[in-house]
Amino acid sequence: MPVHTIAFMLLRFYALYWFLDGLNRLVGAVWQLSQHGSAPGYFLNLVSLGIAPVFYVIAGIIIWFAAPRISRLLMRKHDSNVSLSGVTREDLYAAGFVIVGACYFLSSFAPFINWIHYFVIEGAEEGMRKSAESGEVYDFYYCITTLLTSLTLILIGPRWARKLAAQNKVGNGVGDDS
Repeated sequence: MPVHTIAFMLLRFYALYWFLDGLNRLVGAVWQLSQHGSAPGYFLNLVSLGIAPVFYVIAGIIIWFAAPRISRLLMRKHDSNVSLSGVTREDLYAAGFVIVGACYFLSSFAPFINWIHYFVIEGAEEGMRKSAESGEVYDFYYCITTLLTSLTLILIGPRWARKLAAQNKVGNGVGDDS
């Protein structure tokens, strides 16, 4: 397998990570701002909270589609074949999805447990009211969406890997082995 193909896959997983992280943050920002929609400066707050997540989403999309060119550009002088006997492109994709999912899971599990502990100590209703008043409930929802995203990548990633590997076999020129 050419090194540019491996670089291509890594770039795609990086793009996926940025896209999903930006999407999670954007959903949280919109939810947080919808709670204070009638407050003065709503539009300014929407813009300031939405800039970074929108950047991540757009950058993820750009990197996803530019990955074939970037990988070939990066590996043009070092594009030798790597022997991965028995490892298919589908295996690499599936491993990548699981790795990105595990990264998300590990980054969100401890804060999620912390929030659960907080709600147990404060009581679910009282804890939610206090965190909503202080605006910290956004952090709780970010933990939940990140945790759900991670589980989705881990559980459904191998199926997506099969589809991506099949798509590349059709010969669309993206990450091909030629």
